[in-house]
Amino acid sequence: MKTFIVENTWNTHREQGWGNGYLVLPPSSPWYGVSCEHIPVSVHGGLNWSSISSDMREEVIHDDIPNDHWIIGFHTSHYGDTPINCGKDYVESETSNLYNQMLVLNQYKVADSCLVAYCPHCNLPNDVVPQSDCSQMNYLHCIECENKFYYRET
Repeated sequence: MKTFIVENTWNTHREQGWGNGYLVLPPSSPWYGVSCEHIPVSVHGGLNWSSISSDMREEVIHDDIPNDHWIIGFHTSHYGDTPINCGKDYVESETSNLYNQMLVLNQYKVADSCLVAYCPHCNLPNDVVPQSDCSQMNYLHCIECENKFYYRET
């Protein structure tokens, strides 16, 4: 796992915080392919980004991050975020906070309490499904091949 931050330069229509914080997860991570809303961490405004690194814009992604890694992150573009209350130091601190929380989740094997939904078309892990929700039939859109598929506890 590694982190990086990016300055907000693309939204000039309203005031916002300094930037965004990201965590890079390798394919071996138990959180690889997990949608941001299913990762139980607490960062500024909550996680609101999760995607394969090849989907990020070229000006955001660093050259040393492989295209097959999973990236999760947060932004400081919420109502009330400003460069003063959400400056660069704050974004760095929250990104470090995210990293530390993920270390704890990995240490206690929190991902093991969920089931991973694999796309039957490309066999890529896509999302976690809390075990308590698996009795219902649901569907996901694959993050890699974009096919829709259904999952159900077997």
